Amino acid sequence: MQNMNADKMNGNIHDDGDQSHSDNGSATKNVVSAKLTHGPMGLGDPSDRTLRKVEIEVMIPKLVRERSKIYKCSEEKKAFDQCCLDNAMAMVFKCREENNRYQQCLNHWFNDKQFVNECKEIYLKQRAEFRSTGIKRNRKIGHNKDANNNDAANQTA
Repeated sequence: MQNMNADKMNGNIHDDGDQSHSDNGSATKNVVSAKLTHGPMGLGDPSDRTLRKVEIEVMIPKLVRERSKIYKCSEEKKAFDQCCLDNAMAMVFKCREENNRYQQCLNHWFNDKQFVNECKEIYLKQRAEFRSTGIKRNRKIGHNKDANNNDAANQTA
């Protein structure tokens, strides 16, 4: 037990996980997991549907926020933006109602499980495409024809 703690303190990690062996036989710990470096372009397996913590907590919520601003709450955002333009410095007081409506709309879509799952699927599809081709796409709003058609249908409903 003491040897293991001494090894950890000295930076020697003995793990059978993702290690590479140098010419002199010493093992070093890789920074990136092996499952993130496989696949046709070395960017990860395109069919892998597991999500990392940063994707769950940052990337998908960012996509939900951007898509809800553009596709779901565009009228509320327009009203708030116009109020801000019309009232300049007094917007803090005069645009509270518009801001509250806009924030309620964003919160509604952020808490809508179906919409969040739709955004997650868009994210996974974009990530799989990137991993298979190596070509970056605009991930902000989920550019694809199916998503835009679904959003137009959902806005009229």
